[in-house]
Amino acid sequence: MTTCEQIVRKDFALDSEESRMRVAAHHMMRNLTAGMAMITCREPLLMSIATNLKNSFATALRAASPQQREMMEQAAAQLAQDNCELACCFIQKTAVEKAGPEMDKRLATVSTWLVMALAILCSPPVIHLCLFSLIGI
Repeated sequence: MTTCEQIVRKDFALDSEESRMRVAAHHMMRNLTAGMAMITCREPLLMSIATNLKNSFATALRAASPQQREMMEQAAAQLAQDNCELACCFIQKTAVEKAGPEMDKRLATVSTWLVMALAILCSPPVIHLCLFSLIGI
């Protein structure tokens, strides 16, 4: 989130269109958040699903033969593999949805600063009356 905010601040520092900054920040935030969620959650999630399924199967079949235990492990591994992609997509979607309001909060301070800076930079120069008196006008 901080990376996205810093890049957007630098890229849109002098842009008068606040909406372009917001759109760019949200696009970047979505891509970075989705990528980080996919990278960090996949392997631990796969292991967690497989372990929980093995434990559930073992509880259901308390006195299982070695052949049944092997089948339980294979079934748990296959089910975990089949459902991991769906679970990762859900985590990815949830992370992106939660990051949106956070980005808006961070951009609120940036946009306030941007409006003030642009007002100062784009306003016509102020000529004080005391300057007229010094030059004799």
